[in-house]
Amino acid sequence: MSENLALAPKRRLPTADLPGAPDPEINAAFIRSNSDAYEWLVQAIQANMGTVSAEETLKKIEDAARFAGDYHTGRFCDGAIENLALQIGRSLDDQFAESEFGVRRHPDSPRRVLHVSHRVLGVGGHTRTILHWTRADKSSIHSLLLLNQGDVEVPSWLDEAIRDGGGQVRSLPSAIPLLQKAVALRDHARTNADLVILHHFASDIVPTVAFAGRNNPPVAVSNHADHLFWLGSSVIDIAINSRSASSSLSRGRRQISRNVVLPLPLVDDSADIRRADARAKLGIPDDELVILTIARAEKFRPCPPYDFFATVARILDRAPQTRLYVVGETLEGMLPLLSTQPHPNVHFVGSVENHAEYRAAADLYLESFPFGSLTALLEATLSKLPVVPAYAPLHPLLVSTDDALETGLLNPKSEEEYIERALHLLQDSELRRSEGEILRKLVLADHVADGWMRRLRDVYRETDRLRHAPHPIVPASCIVEEGDMELSMWQAVSRRKAVRDDPLREEQHALLHAVTAHAFVENYAGVRSIVSRSLWRAPLQRFSWHLLAIGLRKHAGGVKRRLWSVFRSGRHAPSNDRKA
Repeated sequence: MSENLALAPKRRLPTADLPGAPDPEINAAFIRSNSDAYEWLVQAIQANMGTVSAEETLKKIEDAARFAGDYHTGRFCDGAIENLALQIGRSLDDQFAESEFGVRRHPDSPRRVLHVSHRVLGVGGHTRTILHWTRADKSSIHSLLLLNQGDVEVPSWLDEAIRDGGGQVRSLPSAIPLLQKAVALRDHARTNADLVILHHFASDIVPTVAFAGRNNPPVAVSNHADHLFWLGSSVIDIAINSRSASSSLSRGRRQISRNVVLPLPLVDDSADIRRADARAKLGIPDDELVILTIARAEKFRPCPPYDFFATVARILDRAPQTRLYVVGETLEGMLPLLSTQPHPNVHFVGSVENHAEYRAAADLYLESFPFGSLTALLEATLSKLPVVPAYAPLHPLLVSTDDALETGLLNPKSEEEYIERALHLLQDSELRRSEGEILRKLVLADHVADGWMRRLRDVYRETDRLRHAPHPIVPASCIVEEGDMELSMWQAVSRRKAVRDDPLREEQHALLHAVTAHAFVENYAGVRSIVSRSLWRAPLQRFSWHLLAIGLRKHAGGVKRRLWSVFRSGRHAPSNDRKA
C-alpha cells in the first residue's frame, strides 16, 4: 500500500512552488527511466536463475539493489529479487546447518546483542551510533560482526568500548564468497546472540541469506538509510527507526509490520572544551562570528532551486565579520560540485573525526541542504548552538527531521526566510543563547543518558518477546508520488559531473539520465532505443548527436569491462595442467 512521503504543510513547500524547480513531468521521467532499467535487471536475474550458481545470483541481486538505492525506482524493497535470496538462504539452511539457536537467556543474565555492519569508519554518524549504544546500555553485552571491513582499521575507541563491555569484534574476510559469509554470520548469531541488530548497507544480501531460516534469534534493523531502497525486509522482525517520519514508510513501503522509534544515542561532551581554548587552538579571533556546518560533499551539491553555498554567500555579504567553517570536505573536493565559486569567508577544513572543538568555537549552526546531516545537527544542539534547519525541504527524509525537535525547530518556508533567520541570530547574542538552551534541553531529554535509556528499555520490551519469522515479501511496482519523484530527481542531479555553466535544459537532462541509467545496468538495447527516439524527433539538434556519442562511449566502455572481467577470471582460474 502506498504511503505519501510529503510532510505536513507547516514543514515544507511543494517543490513545484519554488522558483527554478523542475517540472513535475521531468521529475517523473527520472523515476520511470530508473524503474525501466531496474525491471530489465530483475528480468535478467529471474531468467538466469536455473543456469547460474546461487553465488552468481546473489551477486546479481546485490547489483540490482545497489542500482535501486542509487537510482530511486519508486520502490523501497522488492520481493521480485529479495524472495530469490530468501529461497537460497532456506536451501542453504537445510543443507549446511552446523548450529542451532541456543537456549534463550535467563531473565537475570545480560542480553547478548549482536550488531552487524558492512564496515565501520572513524567518521560519520553510523559508527558512532553503535559506539554510543554500546557505552550507554550496560544491561546488555554488545558484540560487532563486520561483513566487509577489508583492510580498513576498526576505530580503536569502538573496539575498546565493545571489549570493555564484555563483547567481541569479529571481521569476516572480505574476499570469501557471499554464501560462506552468510553461513558464518548465521552460525555466529545462533551461538552468540539473543538479538541481532542490522546496521548493514542497503545492498548487503548476506543478512537476508543468513537469517532466511526460522531457527535464528530475532532480527531488528537500525533504519539508518531510511531514504534508500534496501534488502532485508523478509528477515527483519522489527524496524528500529530513529524518527517517526521513517515508521510509516517502513510499514507501507518496506512491508515491515513491527516498528518502533528509538532516537539516535548521543554523548553530551559540550563541557569538555572551553570556547576560548577551542578558538585559540583553531586560530579563530575572539571578535569574529563563526557559522558551522558539517556534512559530506554530496549533501551540499546544488539541486535546483537549492544551492547551499550561493545562499550562504548572501548571508556572508550582509554579515562581513562572519566566517563559515565547513567540516566534512575540502575545497578541492567541493569545487567540481559547486555552481559558483565559494565566498571568500568560507573555510573548508576537510574530514574531522571529532567535531567538538569546532562546535565549541561556533556561534551558529546551519544545516546543509538539500541533504542534511542529522547526527551533526543534534550534536550541535548539545553544544548550545542555535540552528537554522534546511528551508522548504525537497524531501522529508533528506533533512534532519527529529521527534525531539518537532515543535522547537521548524523549517523556514523559503530561502529568504532561511537567510533572515540566520542574520537575525547573528545580530542578537541573547537570542542565540536562549534558542541554543531550548534546543539543548529538548535533545537531552530523548537522546542522552537516562532519557535515551528509557526509550531503549521500551524497545527491548518489544524485542524480548519476538520470535524470528522470516517470510516472502510482495513484489513491488514503481510508485510515482511527489516524494518519490523528488528523491529520484535529487539523486539524478547529485550525480551530474558538471554543474557550473551547464547549458542543458531539464528535459535534456532527463534523456541523458535515461541513457546513463540503462548503460549502468548494461541494457544497451534500451540505450539504443532512447538515442534512436531522440534522433528521430530532433535530428537537427546538436544534443541528439551528443546523446548518440555518449551512448556509443558507454557501450564501448561496457564491452571493455566485460572483456577485462573474462580475461581476469581466466587468469585466476585454477589450472588443470600437470607438470612433472
